[in-house]
Amino acid sequence: MFDPFESIQPRAILDHTGDGIYVVDLDCRILYWNRPAEVITGWKAEDVLGRRCRDDILIHVDRAGVQLCEPGLCPLHRAMASEQTAPAPMVVYAQTKAGGRVPVAVSVAPLRDELGKIIGGVEVFRDETENEVNREKARLVQQHALAGDLPDGPVRFKVLYRPHDVVGGDYYRVQTLPDGRHAFLLADVAGHGVAAALYTMTLHALWHDHHQALSDPSLFLGRLNASLDPLTVGDSFTTAFFGLVDPVSGQLVYASAGHPPALLRRVSGEVEVLEPLDLALGMLPDLNFRQAGAMLEPGGMLVLCSDGALEAKSPEGEEFGLQRLWRLVAEADPGRIDLLLERLERALLEHAQSIRLEDDLAVMVVVRPAAKAHA
Repeated sequence: MFDPFESIQPRAILDHTGDGIYVVDLDCRILYWNRPAEVITGWKAEDVLGRRCRDDILIHVDRAGVQLCEPGLCPLHRAMASEQTAPAPMVVYAQTKAGGRVPVAVSVAPLRDELGKIIGGVEVFRDETENEVNREKARLVQQHALAGDLPDGPVRFKVLYRPHDVVGGDYYRVQTLPDGRHAFLLADVAGHGVAAALYTMTLHALWHDHHQALSDPSLFLGRLNASLDPLTVGDSFTTAFFGLVDPVSGQLVYASAGHPPALLRRVSGEVEVLEPLDLALGMLPDLNFRQAGAMLEPGGMLVLCSDGALEAKSPEGEEFGLQRLWRLVAEADPGRIDLLLERLERALLEHAQSIRLEDDLAVMVVVRPAAKAHA
């Protein structure tokens, strides 16, 4: 029986996909370059074969403009070195033959011979221009939702926010109530990207819808939980830490729904771990949330983070963990919170040995400055 596919070569099939595909050896020399790769980048196969990406060809950069054609930074090189397929596509910017930049979503994997030995790598990439325009619109909407001045009086707030993608699934809010207390929320929606970002927009709306409950942490989280329950699909859920702090007395009242432990650093340098009190939002529709109290002393601070901090993994799979965060907080100077956030971000990236984390990152620090001594 005649088989019409018998005469079709694998390379011909790869030329009829919508994705650019290229193969490199262990020295990152390009050995194969398909036709869609030519269309997306403008580079012809004869332009690139036998050359490296960094030889003034693709020279990938990330969103911050950091060049990725370096050992440890190049996604394809990392896949070959770690002998692992990247867990998810990564958006980078490739140089076109015309000299411009095109956003591409790249998936990378090591290439093995019949004996399982790594002999090179393969990268599959897709033009992300249209999606990038839509993500930028979403970023502006989310940026507007997160915008707002943070209190900078007897109690001060600082936030580090680094979404994994253009938009993220972490949400924070701070509002001063009529009685002078500050209500604050740090929430982490499961997952990241556009789907998680849509949930943060729901949280933003719910913050305003339930503003009358902001003076009662357990009631407020209960209202959020009831509102989020109809939107919970599959294993989607939201962790949250909601607190109220009195800037005069330092009295802190909080409720924590499945959120990573908060760290309360006292003026003595002792660090207390505030464990979550209840399950995450969206898991049980009628859950009655509890609340607890603590004291934010003059010279003390409270550190909250999303799980992007604790769960950041090294190439060997080891998580950053609570102990490393605890040490950073214990050694921090409450008068230099920007330095703490800078050191934390640097420590996370060094632990992951990467230029970015695999999840959204949000860190909120609440500080009650020490009273100035009078001469």
